[in-house]
Amino acid sequence: MTTTTTIDISALRFIAQAAKALPFSEPAIRNQIARGELRTVKIAGEVFIDEAKLHRAFGDLYQPHPAAQ
Repeated sequence: MTTTTTIDISALRFIAQAAKALPFSEPAIRNQIARGELRTVKIAGEVFIDEAKLHRAFGDLYQPHPAAQ
């Protein structure tokens, strides 16, 4: 059985973008991904995090910059 998921590409953030919008370093976010605490999307070899997942995981700690939206 195959499941198809629709992803809004405009809502995907690189790990570096997420780190700039959070009070955590990029390695800290990568550790959370490695531990399975954050799910990612991989497209053409690039790793992204859905912005909605960042909001759910971090709440008000996630403060995206206007250029990242």
